Amino acid sequence: MSTCQSNGSLHSIHSEAALYADWSSQLIHLPNSMTNRTINGRIFEVTGAATVWSIKKWIIRTKIMGARKRYTPLSTVTIARVAGTRKTAIEHGVARVLQSFGGIEKIIPAHVKRLLIKPNLMMGKSWKTGITVHPYVIEALIKEIKKADLDVVVGEGAGWGGDSLEAFRTTGVAELCRQLEVDLVGCKRGKSVRVPVPDSTILEEITVDEIALECDFIISLAKMKTHCETIVSLSLKNMKGLVSEDRERLRYHLLDVNRCLVDLNKTFKPGFALVEGIIGL
Repeated sequence: MSTCQSNGSLHSIHSEAALYADWSSQLIHLPNSMTNRTINGRIFEVTGAATVWSIKKWIIRTKIMGARKRYTPLSTVTIARVAGTRKTAIEHGVARVLQSFGGIEKIIPAHVKRLLIKPNLMMGKSWKTGITVHPYVIEALIKEIKKADLDVVVGEGAGWGGDSLEAFRTTGVAELCRQLEVDLVGCKRGKSVRVPVPDSTILEEITVDEIALECDFIISLAKMKTHCETIVSLSLKNMKGLVSEDRERLRYHLLDVNRCLVDLNKTFKPGFALVEGIIGL
């Protein structure tokens, strides 16, 4: 399992994209006929369009790397090896991860009263398929949070055409939450709220279940998977389950799912992310 505590890196993603677009537009006018060019103290011999493009790529790369050094705060990451899939082994693994950040009291700010765990349960498939989060991880996380006397909610909206309540039942999470006396919310079945996106990249607003606004803190409990469009499906893509309308989710893929995920995570930014990779997909 791996985890990271978010501290503003989404801003740098947007900045880098804007920087790339800005420098690309400026550099397109470099003349192909020049014989050499001194850029940032480095001399390039220009023999044609291919070399000009090499110069463009070098400048863009230099500027982006400079922006990363100036603006990208580093997130803290911990990786814990779990010895098998027994409940005790998974509980120890989750406890080690949380303790590496100083414990749940250090992770969650003092003002937080209600916390949302957003697990990846995008369809009613067993954790053994590698599609959904292992329920023991959810259970261990809930128990650790309850020690801090916090109100915990588990919320997820199943994937396209899927039924959230059926996914909860099939994965065993419905029974788990009943036993632990934790509210379980299907994010496609309750009241939807339209929320404006701050400093929008591509989306003006996002439609989510109202539970996303009622909680003070979000933990993204993601699954380690690959994806045909986003390359990987981890803590950022996991937040797509908060979107309450299937049509809006489909629209993200028709627009640009990566940029839509940036806007989604700027609007509902997880305070903590835990990625379960017991079985990868």
